[in-house]
Amino acid sequence: MSPKDSRNSPNHPQKSEGGNENKQRKNPIVFISLITGLIIATAIGASVITAVILKQGNLIGGNNSTASPTSMVAELPTASPTPTVAETPTASPTPTVAETPTASPTPTVAESPTASPTPIVAESPTASPSETAVSLLDMECLSSTPGVEKPFVKQREPKNIAIGGEVLPEIAYLSNRSGEPYSYIYNDESAGVSCALNSKFRQLNLVVGINGKHSYARQDHKIVFEVSLDNKVVATENLTLAAKQVLNINVQNARSVGIKATCKNAYSNYSCPYVAFVEASLR
Repeated sequence: MSPKDSRNSPNHPQKSEGGNENKQRKNPIVFISLITGLIIATAIGASVITAVILKQGNLIGGNNSTASPTSMVAELPTASPTPTVAETPTASPTPTVAETPTASPTPTVAESPTASPTPIVAESPTASPSETAVSLLDMECLSSTPGVEKPFVKQREPKNIAIGGEVLPEIAYLSNRSGEPYSYIYNDESAGVSCALNSKFRQLNLVVGINGKHSYARQDHKIVFEVSLDNKVVATENLTLAAKQVLNINVQNARSVGIKATCKNAYSNYSCPYVAFVEASLR
């Protein structure tokens, strides 16, 4: 085949294809270069944009420091759980524990002594025999009236008598003569008795007078009434029809008490009524 024929042969187009392949090989290099340049340009642009944003951010941060995250953090504690913890103790079990001692057994123990046997022991002396009322008539009493065995007589049952306008129960009487219907005290004579105390008592309470219903009762009658402790006179009263006499005598440490009534009339032929006892108690 001749060169002409060879140029006109079908193999000639192959050269044009080879040129196209070189062009195709060059196209990726250009594309990569474009992409690389675009990336670099993008990076530079991003750097500029970042610098501008940071600058603007600093300016905004300087002006809005009051609204900065720090202020938000400062405001959050006001709504933080801490106040909730501060309020919780007010409703915590601690107040319940504080109230429990007020109802604890300790106050009960404190009140128990007030109801313990100790106060009873403390009250017992006030209710001791020295304070409990004991009738003088139940004590051992001996006559100090010559010739009279029992001048101090206890009534079997109290009877009402009139003393100074009052109606009172007579529990005993003192006289040196027995007669009907009443006993009496002879003029210028005495009727007396002595009773043992044994130093057990503190006070002797006597209420005495003249029975206005007595047949010997006179307005001018006078009876001298005396009380002595261990043979020493401690009280003297003049008994008349006008009123009763009340005597409260301290008998502490006394071993005996003496009672004597003496009739003192202006006229020798008149005797006196007996001395009536409305009360005769020892405490």
